[in-house]
Amino acid sequence: MTWHNLRLGGLASRLAAFCLILAGLTMAGQAEFNGVQLQDGDIFLTQGPSILSEIYARYGNPPGNYSHAGVFFYDSQRRPKIMHVQTSPRISDLRSFLQNYRQSAVLRKKLDEAQHRRLGETLRAWSLDTAILNAAFDYKMEDVPGRRDQFYCIGFLNEIWRSCDLQPPFALGEKNEPSIIKSFVKQEFGIDLDNVITSSSILQNPEFSLLTEWHDPSWSSHDQFLPEQVLAAIVSYVEEGYSGRGMGPLQGWIMRTALRWKGYGKDAAYVLHMMNQASAFHKKVFER
Repeated sequence: MTWHNLRLGGLASRLAAFCLILAGLTMAGQAEFNGVQLQDGDIFLTQGPSILSEIYARYGNPPGNYSHAGVFFYDSQRRPKIMHVQTSPRISDLRSFLQNYRQSAVLRKKLDEAQHRRLGETLRAWSLDTAILNAAFDYKMEDVPGRRDQFYCIGFLNEIWRSCDLQPPFALGEKNEPSIIKSFVKQEFGIDLDNVITSSSILQNPEFSLLTEWHDPSWSSHDQFLPEQVLAAIVSYVEEGYSGRGMGPLQGWIMRTALRWKGYGKDAAYVLHMMNQASAFHKKVFER
């Protein structure tokens, strides 16, 4: 697969997400995604192409296929929005939120009329609260009840639900098996993945129903091979005793070498690009 084809694949992904959402947009105050009419409080799970997203999804608690989450709501003008946390809490258009993810799921908790109204009102209020929107990112990724000055995506959504006197959607599962990756992340980032609640945990919550899942049709088995191989290379690298802070200067060589072993040398540039797409969180960690 050439770099040109990969660029076309990315364009196809964004176009597919755009058409999927556009087809479900009707009059103001109504939106559909993948055949589901959306309501205030619907939770979106997503998985992006970053290798670190793969790590969070696979090695968090519990492991799964999703690394991020946001909550859907209609703003005061009845426009469909997603509230979520990246470097800080933010409000995104539904279309723009989904453009960079290769798979998504929508879940919903059955609420009575009063609960549903309170949740919608809270989401609209939080979306306009400058103190909330200016909260810092929680680099340790902890869910701390009552804390409003820093968040990560899961703690943020749990706190919204607590503020509505509702049980949080996300909770820790049982501890996973020990692994070199978990030890590495704890040593280098100070993050204990056994105590990081993942977005996939909501799939074990019986109070939430899975309404739909969407997979980017342009994402092929070959595309999936790339993060798989990158992750395998990182594991080998860590097993050799290298530290995360030394990974940056050598990661290009590692990725190119790993791919050449598998006969995918032409994709090395794309993998390096993928590794460099780290969020501000990942950059912050390595620059500490």
